[in-house]
Amino acid sequence: LEGVLELTSERALLGPQGLIETKAQLVWLEAGLLFQELIPLGQISGEITVDAGQVNGQIRDDGTGVIAVDLQLTGTNRGRLTGTLAPRPNAPDWLAQSMSMLGRPDRQGRYPIQLNYDLPIATP
Repeated sequence: LEGVLELTSERALLGPQGLIETKAQLVWLEAGLLFQELIPLGQISGEITVDAGQVNGQIRDDGTGVIAVDLQLTGTNRGRLTGTLAPRPNAPDWLAQSMSMLGRPDRQGRYPIQLNYDLPIATP
């Protein structure tokens, strides 16, 4: 991974089991992945909230990178990251071909993403 990751929260409530409550902004500046070469992703940002153990978030790119990013976080301490990734027209051919490892794209050329996660979130 390349770039600078910034996480900003005006308030975060922590307990013995982990994070109880927060509203945070996430910004990945000059985002990039190092694969066969550096893949510029532009700026990826989102807002993530935790309230009474419930996690919600939306993460998107700014449109300047070679991959379109649209992701959602939902769940509790064990939740799900879902959404889509899609190569843009300016993506190198090898990248678009490599993304086929993610499965079959939909009619708009977006590849579905579904990942489970475990976070130190306190649940009621």
